[in-house]
Order: sequence, then structure tokens, then C-alpha cells
Amino acid sequence: MHDEEAVAIDLERKRYDMELELVDVNDWIEALRLRLGYTDYEHSEGDTVFEREGWELRAEAAHTPWWVIDEGVVGVQFSDVDFSALGSESFTPASTTKTQALFVSEHIHGDVLHYEFGGRIERTDISEDKEQRDYDELAISLAAGATWHIDEANSLSLVLQRSQRNPTSTELYAEGPHFATSQYEFGDADLKQETAYGVDLTYRTTHENWQAEVSLFYTYFDDYIFSEEREGERD
Repeated sequence: MHDEEAVAIDLERKRYDMELELVDVNDWIEALRLRLGYTDYEHSEGDTVFEREGWELRAEAAHTPWWVIDEGVVGVQFSDVDFSALGSESFTPASTTKTQALFVSEHIHGDVLHYEFGGRIERTDISEDKEQRDYDELAISLAAGATWHIDEANSLSLVLQRSQRNPTSTELYAEGPHFATSQYEFGDADLKQETAYGVDLTYRTTHENWQAEVSLFYTYFDDYIFSEEREGERD
């Protein structure tokens, strides 16, 4: 056995946010929201310095009723993040992660039934500097739900969803010792997107002095990304 050494982490994080909201923009747009954020993060583990610097822009528009849709939101989101690790414990190579996304959420209000549906399309581009490898994929997530208002006090909701997640730069390209977790980490550049399928059934009851909610749900993962111990790698 090896004596475990204590690992101290010294970190500094700076974040700046700017938000803008306009209401009653025109006959089609009830509200327009814009958010811009910048983050500068740094922490040290021993002689290794980890840095993450990037920005994120999110814009969304809440629209007026259209066709059978009573309300909804359409938006876009962009981000650009640079990551680097310099030192003897730099188990992940320097990389740049860029994302672009389009999302929508819509609602239809009925007297007895309420419907909602939404989706998100996200492109992720991860470029690592050491071996000039690149990951570029689209993740598509969809969801639809219906709520039955049985009466003023009781309702029953059903939600179906399919969501995808692209792997991170660490999950793809890590290779080296990570002493803070006492592990030697290996990434897998051949990882596929993680996809989840789910169904959720919820009953709600609301009364003057109390309320209750009961849910049943099931989720199935395809190509689930997780950390697995590799045989023959332990000391």
C-alpha cells in the first residue's frame, strides 16, 4: 500500500453577468430576455494549475398566442470555454469546447387538458490541443406532456422524454494521475452520446390546508457514460 498524501486545493473564481429584458416588444413578442456571462476559474492541486475561461450567451423570446398554442418560449444559447491544466498532474489535455443550441417550449391550455412540448438541438465541438483531436456532434432532446385536471383539487400528468448528452473533454481525452481523487484517469475518444428515455406519471391533489403529490417514473439509458475501474491498473 502507498501512503496517501493530503491534497490541498487553492481556487479562485470570477464571474460577471449582464442581463437585459424588454417587455411588449411587438405584436408577436411579449418579452425578450438576453443574458451574457463570463467566467474565469482557476484552482491549484499541488504543482498543477487548472484554468477554465469562457463566456455564455443566452437569448429567449416569449411569444404571444399563435394558432393553437397559448404561450411559449423560443431561444438560442452559445458558449465558448477554454480549459488547460499545467503541471505534473495535468491528466486532461488543453481543450476548447464550443456549443450552439436552439430550444423551444410551448403550452396549450384546455379546459380539462393542458399540453406542453419542447425540444433542444445542441451542437458540441470539442478540440484538444495535444493530439489535435476533435469531437463534433449534435444532441437532440425532446419532451411532451399532458395534464388532466380531474377537478379543481386533483390532476394527473404524464410526461414522455428523450434526452441526449455529449461527453465532456475529460471523459473523452483524460489520461494521467488525478491525485485529488486518488485515481489514474483514462478517457475514451470513441465515446458516443449518452441517450436517456423516460416516462413520468404524477398525481397531485391540493386542498385548503394540505397538498400531496405521488410520482411513478422510469428512465432507460443507452450508452451511459460512467467511471469504470480498469483491471490491471491498480498498484
